[in-house]
Amino acid sequence: MLVGTWKCKVIGYHGATQGIQKIKVGGDVILTVDKYAAVPTANKISTSSGFAIGSSGVKAVQVICDGKNPSSGGYKVPFQEIVFYRTA
Repeated sequence: MLVGTWKCKVIGYHGATQGIQKIKVGGDVILTVDKYAAVPTANKISTSSGFAIGSSGVKAVQVICDGKNPSSGGYKVPFQEIVFYRTA
């Protein structure tokens, strides 16, 4: 990734057995998504606020489960696509 301000979009399924998903870049959490939904929803888009990349280079990207909504029946954190795009 190049130096600058970036955003992240995650496209995925939300449903009754989904958990809380965190996206990390370079060890920093850039997006937290509660993927629980009483009514299943496919192709839902979640967008981060802007985050800064201070030095150009390869960055580790992690997708983790960080617990679940009390109403959820599980810890799944599926996604179809993750898109990073530079805004400045």
